[in-house]
Amino acid sequence: MQDLQSVYLEIREELGGGDEGPTDGSESYEQQELEFEIELLRQVDVNVDYILMLVEKLHTPKSSSTPSDDDVKEQIRQAIDASPTLRGKRDLFMDFIEAVDTSKNVVDQWNAFVQQRRERELGNRIQEQNLREPQARAFVDYAFEIGEVPTTGTDIVEILPPMSLFGRTAAGDSREDVRKRVVKKFIELFERYGTLG
Repeated sequence: MQDLQSVYLEIREELGGGDEGPTDGSESYEQQELEFEIELLRQVDVNVDYILMLVEKLHTPKSSSTPSDDDVKEQIRQAIDASPTLRGKRDLFMDFIEAVDTSKNVVDQWNAFVQQRRERELGNRIQEQNLREPQARAFVDYAFEIGEVPTTGTDIVEILPPMSLFGRTAAGDSREDVRKRVVKKFIELFERYGTLG
């Protein structure tokens, strides 16, 4: 089942649909059928808890009836590739697998790992965009608390780098261009970490 799901997702990506399908409304009949099939498969979507259960199987004492660590890692890869929601987060899971100590609580380690990676990526975005750090961190914490990234209002304006209301940056970007770029970066961060724990 997971292999079938992976194939559907790969076909959708090849058709130019990405994770969400074409955005210009020009879906062909085949693409619409593929979307329908993916929605059916999504109903049996793999979740983080299932992946963590598989991670717990790593490094356990092996007998003739238990799979090898390589087999478990392959099973994890297949499960992640088969999940539309986890597929883009494969690198996080694979990095976690390399760092996990299965003699300790895997869920606690996962939560700490996700928090650490989220903080690192947030710090990178703050630095790249030259944002006001305390306000930006509070903004992201609030976004995770309410379950979405606010795209309007004064909160987003307060995290932007100091610049003229009507002037342009050295790169030629207007204040609105900077705001849109920052919102996009935070939405990407939210989508990456919002469902992970």
